[in-house]
Amino acid sequence: MNINYQDHTVKIFTHPHRSYTFDTYLQNHKDVIGWSDKFACEGMLCSTSGYDAFDTWVWAQYLCEHSNISPIVALNPIYVHPFAAARKIFSLSKLYNRKLYINCVTGSAQADLVQLNDNLIHEQRYQRLAEYIEIIQLFLATNGPVSYEGKYYIIKQASLEGQIEKSIMPEIIIAGESEHALSLIKNSGFTQMQMLPSVQDDLQKVYHKSLALGIIARPTNEEAWQAANELYPADRFGQKLLKMSMIGNQTDWKDRLNTEMQTEVSETFPQYWLDPFKNKYADCPYIVGSYEEIKNIITNLCEQKIHSMVLTIKNENEFEIINNLFSQI
Repeated sequence: MNINYQDHTVKIFTHPHRSYTFDTYLQNHKDVIGWSDKFACEGMLCSTSGYDAFDTWVWAQYLCEHSNISPIVALNPIYVHPFAAARKIFSLSKLYNRKLYINCVTGSAQADLVQLNDNLIHEQRYQRLAEYIEIIQLFLATNGPVSYEGKYYIIKQASLEGQIEKSIMPEIIIAGESEHALSLIKNSGFTQMQMLPSVQDDLQKVYHKSLALGIIARPTNEEAWQAANELYPADRFGQKLLKMSMIGNQTDWKDRLNTEMQTEVSETFPQYWLDPFKNKYADCPYIVGSYEEIKNIITNLCEQKIHSMVLTIKNENEFEIINNLFSQI
């Protein structure tokens, strides 16, 4: 499903849609791993939060064991020490001889921050993240003891037994849209993961970015919108959950989507749709339209040489539709 466009490959990752029971959560993740493998995606995002039933590393190993794709492992300093993270990355990379993608995040639910006594302000969390990544890279690239002294971490003569080959060295992706996230990305050269822009002119400013979105496409515009509303109907419970999750929200992208939800974005970008976010089915915007409309938008993104897309896809039929569409680009 990766898109080979001219001299550039746009990597396609997937992400399971939201589930409310343990059984559906479990089956949903297993299904998306299977479908992502079947349609030859680059990988799947294994998210992390205090509310996920399984740890992100459990899904990363399950994915490596049961498919040929790569995990994007969401990694937050609040949950895992950098030495432990480096050892997990080393172990999975060597065990399966597979490249991992590491999605570094700082945002957490307010409850998580309180429960784990994390009192850092937004800027400090990105400063800590910079140290965190630097330490992980030191461990993975150094064949011997590592020492490090920073503001947030001190390490004395700790080591991993071995190194990762360059061919499977993990790729770092930074999630965030705030000024502090952008500063870290600019200084490090890492890939930025962000939500699909809601302004069409901003689609020209996405060079080497990873974009999170959903896609619903049908032969005609009318059929696409009918399918969209059938796949993601209004859900009062989901809307209440979203409102609750916005209390003490720590992430800029979520604030942006919540604000856009109240405005008429569709007037300038008619394919842009936030109902799946509004009803808590997905944490990203969707684009909805005819095959031709969606192909034009995706082709435009490919021309900007985006790094990748992280797609929230509902079922196998939607996977097949998107796969067929991408094969024509």
